[in-house]
This record gives sequence, C-alpha cells and structure tokens, in this order.
Amino acid sequence: MHYFDCCDFTIASEIAWPVSFPASREPEVEIRYRNLPTDLGEGGERGFRFHAKPNELLICVDGVARYLIRGGKEIWIEPFPHADEDSIVAFLQSSVLGVLLLQRRFLVLNGGVFNVDGEGIALVGCSRAGKSTLAAAFQRIGASLFSDELCAIKQDSSGRMMAWPVLPALSLWENTLIQQGGDVTKLRPIRPSIRKYLVPTHAKSLSPVPLTQVVELKDYHGDLLWKTVDVKEAITLVLGNTYRHRFLIGMALKDAHFLQSTALIQQSRFYIAQRHLTVTSEDAFFHFVRTNLAL
Repeated sequence: MHYFDCCDFTIASEIAWPVSFPASREPEVEIRYRNLPTDLGEGGERGFRFHAKPNELLICVDGVARYLIRGGKEIWIEPFPHADEDSIVAFLQSSVLGVLLLQRRFLVLNGGVFNVDGEGIALVGCSRAGKSTLAAAFQRIGASLFSDELCAIKQDSSGRMMAWPVLPALSLWENTLIQQGGDVTKLRPIRPSIRKYLVPTHAKSLSPVPLTQVVELKDYHGDLLWKTVDVKEAITLVLGNTYRHRFLIGMALKDAHFLQSTALIQQSRFYIAQRHLTVTSEDAFFHFVRTNLAL
C-alpha cells in the first residue's frame, strides 16, 4: 500500500500517485481494486457515464476504468482491459478525488488556489481559461500553490471557510511549459498521447488558510476588464464554478452546498477578470490580475 495526505485526511492506496504529500496520520480513506457493478440499482441521479445515490457515486470512463466512491472513505477501481495506469491515476486525481471531497463535506470549485501571506486566492473558470498558467506565474513570484484543478474549501470550528492543499502539482500543456522555459523531456505526460504534463510544485505544508478572494477567469472579445462582483453575482459565480453540480443532487448534498456557498460569499471578495484569449498574452494577463489583486 501507498500512504499520503490530502487536505485534512490520509489515504492508503493500492495504486501509487506520481506526486503527493507524505502521510502524517492513520489513513481514513482506502483506494483498492475491485470488481464493480455497471450501476447502483434503482433510483438515484443518472447522467452521462455516472450514477449517483446518497453518499455514493459510480463513474465510468470509457477505455480507462469504473470508479466507485462511497461514504467519503472508499474508492474502488475496476480497470478496463488494456487500460494504462497513467490514465487510471489521472482520472483518480481529478474527477474521482473531487467526488471524494464532496462526500467529505468540502465545497469544491473548478479551479486552483494559491497562498499569499496566509491568505488564499482562488482562480476559477472553465477549461482552458488559463487557471493553471496563471497559478504557475504566481508561484514564480513566491506564492505557495495549494491546488490546480480542485479548489477544496471547508469550514473550520470558528466558521471560517478554509482553503486546503490538495496535490503539490500543476497540470500544464506542452506549449505553456515551453513558453515558460520548461524542459518537457524531463517530465512525464499525464496520459499517453496527451501533451499535458504534471509539474511538481514547491508546496510542502498541509496547513489551510482562509479563502479571502475568488477570481473567475473569462474569455471574451474585447479589452482587459476587471470587475468587482456583488453578492447576487457571487451566488451565480459560485454555482457556475461548483464542481459537478449534478453529482450534488444525486448524493443529496445540495443543502450542505448551499450553506457552504453562503458562508464563502459572506467571507470572501469576488472578481471577474476578462481578456481576449487569442490577443492578450499570458504575461500581460498575469500582470493585469496581479495589479488588481494588489500583490
């Protein structure tokens, strides 16, 4: 078995992860290979390649594996014939881990978090919005990256919404790595035939920080625009960037999500950063966001 930490819990896994935080306590979550059913029986929420019921969810990734996540404590995996381990782990560390965090009562957003002077700043948005590229730029100026694809937030005993480190790695496309001076020959692709690489970060601590600012990255046809978001818009922003909202319905977690979202909106400041994706350079966008965040 392999042992490592993630957020506020420890995992024991039959399958190794390429990057992780070292284990610091007894494991609360197990990841094992098992033979799995094709569905969870009657009832529940069904969607494209998933079936969700209270406290459990079954995901099917064609050509890779079936994953069953149950009770926030178990992840069972049944690989398909000829599936490669890198692909199995890639989905395990993203989609499947996101479900586990939801079951463990985290608020999970599509995006990453970095820590600056004890405060968490989240970068959220749709796929290819530039979240990872921007996070890498902030890491180069000394920020500690907490996560890349999953923004994991949990309320502490005093009511504060705390951002937790998830994985000490960035997922970057080959062209972005080359532009930043990286050597892709020293890195391993996340999956075969996909030119995206897992880049270890400098994060070492698993201590959470209050999430104080959330920036949604958007592409539009116009000049750079920075907008402060009011409470009504913040609700839409959080819902629109919530990880797999349909999973919440099937797992009976909508009420918990509402309470978590309300607490986050009361605590944090929300912004929208817009750019013309094909015109604005990554460097110009980084300096634009950095200036508006006063970092």
